[in-house]
This record gives sequence, C-alpha cells and structure tokens, in this order.
Amino acid sequence: MNSPKAEVASMLEALSDDVSFEDIQYHLYVLEKVKRGLGRVETEGTVPHEEAKKRLHKWRDAALGIQNEIHQNLQRPKLQL
Repeated sequence: MNSPKAEVASMLEALSDDVSFEDIQYHLYVLEKVKRGLGRVETEGTVPHEEAKKRLHKWRDAALGIQNEIHQNLQRPKLQL
C-alpha cells in the first residue's frame, strides 16, 4: 500500500501542467472518497445487484415524487392581496 504522500505525488504527476488549485482539490476529494469506498467494501462487503436496483428505484421514485410536488406547487395560482 502506498503512503498518502506517494498517492498524491502520483496523482499530481498524472495531471496536466496547467491544472488549477480547484482541480487539484477535486481530484484529492475523489481520491479520498474512492479509498474510503474501497475500504468499506473490504470491511462491510457489497450490496447484491438486485438489492442495489431496488434501492435505486426507491430513491428515484422518492425524488420524482418530490419533483412532482414542487411542480404542482409552482402551478397553483398565487393569492392576490
């Protein structure tokens, strides 16, 4: 396993010379999230494909319900005072 310093050095080498600080921060963020996710896979395992599909459908349906509710609220006539 590489040290964090070695991983960051490798990441910086892969980026173009004109990369911005903001881009570097984003890549560091993504690198950390991926490492955490891989660690969780090792300790907690993964979710079976069918369970993942069920979860995604549930989240999608909830999001669409919220979206429809917002849309309906925007369509209601405003009260005149």
